[in-house]
Amino acid sequence: MRDGSDCPASICTKINYSSGILEFNVTQFSAYSAAETTAEGAAAGGGGGGISRIIEKIKAEELKPFKKPGRLFDITLIIPDKYRKLLIGGELIGEVKIINMKHIGLVDVTVESVIQDVNENILYKEYETRAVEREIDYIKKIKLPSEIPPGNYLFLVNLRYEDDLAISGYPFYILDKPMQERNYLIFVYSIISILTLMVFILVSYYYYRKLERKIRIKLSEKGPGKLIKERGG
Repeated sequence: MRDGSDCPASICTKINYSSGILEFNVTQFSAYSAAETTAEGAAAGGGGGGISRIIEKIKAEELKPFKKPGRLFDITLIIPDKYRKLLIGGELIGEVKIINMKHIGLVDVTVESVIQDVNENILYKEYETRAVEREIDYIKKIKLPSEIPPGNYLFLVNLRYEDDLAISGYPFYILDKPMQERNYLIFVYSIISILTLMVFILVSYYYYRKLERKIRIKLSEKGPGKLIKERGG
């Protein structure tokens, strides 16, 4: 079921059903649930296997912008064009708009910012409090963790006020480091390695010459006669 109604085949595709667990793919983000049915096709009620099962994990084939308003508040997230493709460790920027739809007065709401991958693994989470009377607009900036690899991701903002929940999400893509940047890093590391080797050679040569001078001084102090006498016993 999608938003309480039958989900069309163009959006929901069944993958597997085993031991009372249903797994399926969807092409859009929304509120999904599943219920076992009787032979006549009606949803079964009561206990046991007839209890409605909420799917814990939904795999989206294609990430798209989406939003789901709450009863009291609405929240909208938009990622500007230039921030929809970022380099590893870059800065993600989103434009957030919150609307107090029921005009309940000035209240504090909790906004959760989340970054997740296509398998809904949460890679970043942050909470903040915003005061809203009618509506507010603000810019949300997130420094992407450098360990997040290239790929498709979803930026989510979840607004909570008491038992009300509003959600909005926008996809973005993390690019691999461009070839020019990687070549530049290789060049820099090569230069550093060469300089380190040169310093090592110079320092070794300096100590070798210093040791050689000491040996020559000792030999000159003894003189040729002393040296012959010592050899002859």
